[in-house]
Amino acid sequence: MTEIRPISLCNNIIAKIVGKMLANRLRPIFMKIIYETQSAFLLGRIIYDNILIAYEVLHYMNHAIHVKNNSMAIKLDYEQGL
Repeated sequence: MTEIRPISLCNNIIAKIVGKMLANRLRPIFMKIIYETQSAFLLGRIIYDNILIAYEVLHYMNHAIHVKNNSMAIKLDYEQGL
């Protein structure tokens, strides 16, 4: 019973190959039309960079409140992909 695999892993080889071919052909086009600020689901970019930046900004704001009387506003727009 430990050698059983889901059907989707066995029968969709052609679909995976076609999908990979389409992705490779469309990659140059996508790199031209996708905004530079998007960091998720792109080769060489990861969403964790945005999370790290948000954490650093919040840390700076917390530090600035305790040390100085500086003010700062921040707006983060994380839209859920469909």
